[in-house]
Amino acid sequence: MESKREQQTNDTMYLRNSPPYISLEKIKMINNKYLLKSLEEKYDDFIEKNEHILNLNMTMEYYLEIRDALAIKVSKLERTEKMNYLYKHL
Repeated sequence: MESKREQQTNDTMYLRNSPPYISLEKIKMINNKYLLKSLEEKYDDFIEKNEHILNLNMTMEYYLEIRDALAIKVSKLERTEKMNYLYKHL
């Protein structure tokens, strides 16, 4: 039997022009800042263009959660890069 989260994931996969699905666990493992930024932009654009549909389907929170996880990961990578640069050049 599918959990509510799995069912929601399956339902959102069929929305037209939706960004590629990426799990929150996979986001934590990706260290390519440019890939993460690209995905974040795709989720931002999709949410902005389809807000009314997402609200009707009650899936807005799902996309926001993924977009926010992408943004947090990018910020962490940028902070790490900055700290590494500072330690090397001090």
